Amino acid sequence: MDNISLILLIIIITSILLIIFLLIYNHFQTYIIKINIAENNIDNTLREKFDFLAKGINIIADKTIKTEKEKELNELKEMKISNFELDRELVKVFNNYITIKEEQIKNIKNFNELLNELKETDEQLTAYKGYYNKNIIKYNKMVKMFPSNIVSKIARLEEKPFYDGKDMTDDDEQDFKL
Repeated sequence: MDNISLILLIIIITSILLIIFLLIYNHFQTYIIKINIAENNIDNTLREKFDFLAKGINIIADKTIKTEKEKELNELKEMKISNFELDRELVKVFNNYITIKEEQIKNIKNFNELLNELKETDEQLTAYKGYYNKNIIKYNKMVKMFPSNIVSKIARLEEKPFYDGKDMTDDDEQDFKL
């Protein structure tokens, strides 16, 4: 009876540990799903922003500026860059749009509508980035803290970067540029 009790105790302890492992693993999966949804929303919003900027080219009357903007967007389209970099580049393009003078625009009403659409898109993007970063904070805490860090090591889950694209674990200070 002594051996049976010991075996039963081992089975119970193993079952409890397995249940705890699965609960923590499922918690990780919940954050991974939330992060993936946020990444997808960010990606779609960046594409939408790019499309709005491309649409804005037709509103520009000045041929030199129009050609410059077309070239800028085509180069951006051809680049193999992350969403972090695409976001930064689209901000630069957007800031250049704001500096276009009224006399260089065909239809000021359409241009102002475009700027409003771009601002709304930026607000959405900011909200998605906030949601992404909020879940990254929780996920990264779980990766580092006991006992969930044991599960993360077993499942080979690693820390993820914040949306700002800064890697806090490397010595590269260039990614902290504004």
